[in-house]
Amino acid sequence: MKINRASARTENSELGPSPAVPTAGLSLAVAVVLDHLSAQAEPVSIGALSAMTGLHGNTVREHLDGLIAAGLAAKEQALSQGRGRPAWLYFTTGGAAATGASEYAGLAAALAAHIHRTSDSPRGDGIAAGLEWGHQLAADFNNEDSDAGAHSDTTAQEQTVSLLDELGFAPTVDTAAGGMQVRLTRCPLLSAAHQYPDIVCGVHLGLVRGAMDTFGDQGSDSQLEPFAEPGACRLHLQTPKQATKHASKQATKQTPKQSSKHASKQTPTPGPNPRGKRR
Repeated sequence: MKINRASARTENSELGPSPAVPTAGLSLAVAVVLDHLSAQAEPVSIGALSAMTGLHGNTVREHLDGLIAAGLAAKEQALSQGRGRPAWLYFTTGGAAATGASEYAGLAAALAAHIHRTSDSPRGDGIAAGLEWGHQLAADFNNEDSDAGAHSDTTAQEQTVSLLDELGFAPTVDTAAGGMQVRLTRCPLLSAAHQYPDIVCGVHLGLVRGAMDTFGDQGSDSQLEPFAEPGACRLHLQTPKQATKHASKQATKQTPKQSSKHASKQTPTPGPNPRGKRR
């Protein structure tokens, strides 16, 4: 089923994740400061950033100076509150959103547009492409740390979340019954996802399924809810065992009386089920 791109942009303008924060070439500590700074709706002080990151105020100031020199942040003085020098308040600039992956995002949007024009099943083709991408990314992710055995004690779900974090989705995890709920608070391809949500979000779902498969959960039935809430898309990482358990629980909710009553109302229909087409 195709999604109307114009209506999707209007309806989802206040929902879903923020653009991914470019961190290429930045140290981990500087990237953490930039990530927290970009998440603020208003300019913030060094003291506030120090409390958010756990870094010393002088360290935060040094990192902010570097971000300002790189054009990724700026500062302004707070309003005077009486005697003394007003504090400096810091915020990210337009350069932070435009730096890093603009060429990649442009290519993704062009490919999504091509699929939208030529494919009979844009979402399905997006998922298929994402599956291949997820397999490759997960294999590379495993190879990077194979010597150290970094992932030997982690589940496929945990490894997938780590991979998504490296890709810039900024996932936050909530372990729930029957699976792992993950909020994706950033999107590396947010603009393209607003234009072609069926394709781009399909690619991201395929990526997750491919990664889960490579990490050891073959046939996982993970699901993605694009623009599910303000500030995030919602991902449900579900293993095959969990999917079977969930289906079994759903089946037991129907009493024998209900099942018999339902069956008595059904009449045989010749030929294939017209609704049986796979989406």
